[in-house]
Amino acid sequence: MKMNWRGANGKQAFEPLALKYIVLNAVRRDPLTSNASDTDIEKYIKRWMQLASDRDGGRKNRESRSREDESGGITRE
Repeated sequence: MKMNWRGANGKQAFEPLALKYIVLNAVRRDPLTSNASDTDIEKYIKRWMQLASDRDGGRKNRESRSREDESGGITRE
């Protein structure tokens, strides 16, 4: 599933989901972040989503594909 904050580019929107409120409440249960505003928490959620493509080997996979393209299909490891 592809998701972003607003649902741009045909992706699922996170903002209107009930999950957003679950995350907001979970963050506030931690004494260190209990006074965080919605805006502050949402900023970190958005940043987390922006960097998601680099997780779980995303960056490594893109780098590998780039090397294959440069070498004409031969992978250098």
